[in-house]
Amino acid sequence: MQGDDDLVMLVLLIMMEKLLIEPKEAELVQLIYSKYLSGQGYRSIANELNKRGYQPIKGTLFSTTTIKDILHNKIYAGYLKYAHYVDWHTKRRKGKNSHPIIVKGDHEPIIDEHTYQAVQERLELESRHPNCNHTGENALTGLLRCPECEHQWQQIM
Repeated sequence: MQGDDDLVMLVLLIMMEKLLIEPKEAELVQLIYSKYLSGQGYRSIANELNKRGYQPIKGTLFSTTTIKDILHNKIYAGYLKYAHYVDWHTKRRKGKNSHPIIVKGDHEPIIDEHTYQAVQERLELESRHPNCNHTGENALTGLLRCPECEHQWQQIM
């Protein structure tokens, strides 16, 4: 979504066409990655940061969405993403490009490659195995998925 970048903290400032690291925010991003690698989840990290008085750039409270967006943001590992959307003006949220162009940027990464990859592996692992307590009696329970969001379909009686 086009607003995704608005949800994450401003860590890199654009100055003279070069991305520069904002040290205080960089420290916070490193803390978020560290806490996630130590086993904490989105909600736990957000709650802890809110209790400590940290705020995202918009001055609101940290949410699970903010933490998720920070952990998925490739720019912190030194990458740039181009062509993320296809025909944004007509397709809006459904206009995501499934094959964006990702290149190594010239800016200094905030998160080292090993840490970034470890976080991405945990994110991938957890996204593949959702906690679904609906065993159901129907033989197709858990097999059918929504083509839009890939959520499991459930029989409703």
